[in-house]
Order: sequence, then C-alpha cells, then structure tokens
Amino acid sequence: MPPPTEEMWKNVAAKYKKKMWHFPNCIGAFDVKHIKIQYPINAGSTYYNYKGSHSVVLLALVDADYKFIAIDVSSYGRNSAGGIFSQSVIGQKLNNKTLNVPEPTPLTENGDPQPYVIVGDEAFPLKSYSLRPYSRIQGIMSPIKYSTIDCHEQDALSRTLLEYWPLVGGVSVGT
Repeated sequence: MPPPTEEMWKNVAAKYKKKMWHFPNCIGAFDVKHIKIQYPINAGSTYYNYKGSHSVVLLALVDADYKFIAIDVSSYGRNSAGGIFSQSVIGQKLNNKTLNVPEPTPLTENGDPQPYVIVGDEAFPLKSYSLRPYSRIQGIMSPIKYSTIDCHEQDALSRTLLEYWPLVGGVSVGT
C-alpha cells in the first residue's frame, strides 16, 4: 500500500463532502476487526479476546468508497481498539503529524481553519484529527447529522472488513 499523500487526502475529503456523506474535511473512517485464529501453542491469554475466542486484530483506515488507505494487522486479540490504535504505525504517524495530512482549512468562506478528521467509534481516542459519536454510557445521543453519518460509516466499514478480509486469506498462527 503506498503511503498517503496530501493530494490523496484532499481527494478523499472531496469525496466525503460531495459524493457521499456531505461531511467536509473528513479523510477516512477507522475501525478494528477481530480475525479468529487457531489457538497458538503456549500463547497463554495473548490472543484471547473479549468475545471468548482467539484472534489477531485488523485495524483499518478506509476512504469514502470503503477502500483501504492503511491497515495494521500486528495486534493480539486481547488488546483494546484504543490501545491497538495508539501502538500502530497509523496512530503514531497521525500523532506525530507525519502521515501527510493537509493543514487545517476553513469549512466556509472566511471561516476559521478546521482540521481534517477521521471518524471512529467510542473505542478510539478523541484527538484533534479524530471524531467519534457522543458516549452512550450515560444515554446521551446527539440529534445532529454527524451521528447519523458516523453510524452509516461505521456500519459500512464493518461490512467492508467482513466482505474483503477473506480475499486476503485465512489467518492461522501455528507453532
């Protein structure tokens, strides 16, 4: 997968704004997917996940057409989505501002510059480059359009991960 360029990010943002979601300055959506594996010998609880099976975790960042921009498949099943993201190359490059994300731009004419963002669910950290829905823990749900967009995006991303992962091939970790 080639490293993203500033021009590529701007093209992705244009698709989110015009083609599909009417969401300005959005450059992608991220999510994780647990990929079941055969229990590795002497692995202990390293691969054991909250779903009660053993897995490796696919972290994916996709564009407005659900095409992969970046992936990371180096995490154990026991790790949380937020921890996986923090330790991933994707997360580190976003934090270090070395992923060629464009500088903030105004959403409206004469408006203040706003950062380009990636949407994710509640498991991901809230950062200057990421958005997530309001917490459901206290029963707070936002009536604004963003929540609807995010739900559709996350559902679509989950379907994409389920649909395209088998094309890569089954994952089996042996001795």
